[in-house]
Amino acid sequence: MSDSNSTANELLSILNNLAEDSINQSPEAFLQTLPERVCQYLSVPVCIIWIRDEHRDVYKVLAAAGEIDDDYKKTELEINHPGVQFLSRRKVFYLSDITQDRYRLADQKQLIERGWKSLLSSPLKIQQEVIGIVSIFTKDKHVRRFQSCEKEIFLSIANYATLSLQKIQLGKENIDKTNKLDNLTDKLHKLTSIMFDITNASKIDEIYQFLLEGALKLVNPAQIMIFRLDYKTGRLNVVKSNSTSYQKRVAEYGTGAIGKALEIKKPIVIEDINKSVLPNLLCKIHQDFFLTKKAIAK
Repeated sequence: MSDSNSTANELLSILNNLAEDSINQSPEAFLQTLPERVCQYLSVPVCIIWIRDEHRDVYKVLAAAGEIDDDYKKTELEINHPGVQFLSRRKVFYLSDITQDRYRLADQKQLIERGWKSLLSSPLKIQQEVIGIVSIFTKDKHVRRFQSCEKEIFLSIANYATLSLQKIQLGKENIDKTNKLDNLTDKLHKLTSIMFDITNASKIDEIYQFLLEGALKLVNPAQIMIFRLDYKTGRLNVVKSNSTSYQKRVAEYGTGAIGKALEIKKPIVIEDINKSVLPNLLCKIHQDFFLTKKAIAK
């Protein structure tokens, strides 16, 4: 097994453990232990979770771990500070060297005094509202270049933190919404398990089978087809499906919903395939079996 695969397996195992704990622990307990685990998982000396104050326009430290002193834990970030606003508009925010003056961070002076060097941060959002921030720092003399897989696990951790914060906000007054959050957390857990299985697969057919079974577990769709691109012909052939009647279906690269999604490397969501505005997106061969009201092509 290659080093990259070993790293991927390790990170997926971490996410699997986080998913289980987010379900089994109270959201308060989960958030308090999360920073220490992040420090361990990503080999960083500092992790901080900030939460928005209910009465003032500031973020306060909710939980922290690593080489962080009590004075810094009292630091507040002003929501309207340009640096905080800039971060809030990003999915993930990375600074290789926070000592550079041009960044103008809200707490830049305190960070430099503590010898912190690189920053990776993500806003915790409910819809478009930022309810918190999770940040990690390094203290190395040289900048830290985070790998793409490390950024992905960091974003996943931010998602779990967001779900826990939302559970706390909802409290016991809104059981229905809390149950929906629990269901979402459970789906994240299932998704992580599926990714772990795929990463450990030794044959391509096993990957297809894990994808098929995983999709059935996650969304329970009426119809699933997994296509494989033939680079010589540009044809997309069905290699797995939950129905034998579609095993010989084909599509073309760049045409139809499936071929177009592959070309642009983004999901295409079709709410109603029967509407007249869609034929230009659909392959002719698909029109006889895209019968559901919602189809998601990847």
